Amino acid sequence: MNKKRILQIVATTAVFTMMVLPMVAFGAIDTSAPGDDIDSGKSIGLGDVKTFIQDAATWLLGIAMTIAVIIIVVSGIMYMTAGDTDRAKTAKKWLWNGIWGALIVLAVGLILATIAGLVSGAENKNLIQ
Repeated sequence: MNKKRILQIVATTAVFTMMVLPMVAFGAIDTSAPGDDIDSGKSIGLGDVKTFIQDAATWLLGIAMTIAVIIIVVSGIMYMTAGDTDRAKTAKKWLWNGIWGALIVLAVGLILATIAGLVSGAENKNLIQ
């Protein structure tokens, strides 16, 4: 199999994954939760905000980590099929970019988890009423 065909297969798989993953994530969302409270005229509490932050963060982190892993895998394939040093350097650059991207995404996840913990901690301690 030639290099162009391998790259086509990887690109097609990546695009397909990016198209299907959001549909799977949206299919798992419970549509009867906090929106029903809004329609009935009830106020939104900190628990609703926490749930929204957690759901949005989980979804976005899943998408971002999927993209980072795809970049790392593609860079590995590029490195294995590199015939010259320029392509190998490009593949190494892609690999480090994918690793840094994954680390940044994990750091953002930690920050969002901390914010959600602070919001739920404030709710539990009745600091905000």
